[in-house]
Amino acid sequence: MDALIARVDSAVLSLLADVEAAQFHAFGEVSTFRAVHDRTYRNPSASESSFQEEGPTLLVRLSDLHVEPDEDPEARVWIGAQSYQIRETRPDGKGVAVLVLGRVEP
Repeated sequence: MDALIARVDSAVLSLLADVEAAQFHAFGEVSTFRAVHDRTYRNPSASESSFQEEGPTLLVRLSDLHVEPDEDPEARVWIGAQSYQIRETRPDGKGVAVLVLGRVEP
């Protein structure tokens, strides 16, 4: 069942990916990947009647990243001309993760 879920996740991500992003690592390597960019991500809070805004986020396949975000806390993600720091990684346990981003001002 896990293999089926991983294949479905991969297919959905391939169809819905709307941005090409680049991950720049502290040790000089760069990797590019396609992802789903949610500019206004809202996470349900403990109360079912409210939402906590956390965006922006990226939905990514962890296998598309050269280094997992937790392994390089200085890594930056670029989407177009905007640089982001990865504030949090929320893996689903099946190879996909939501990256919660924070804007890096020049």
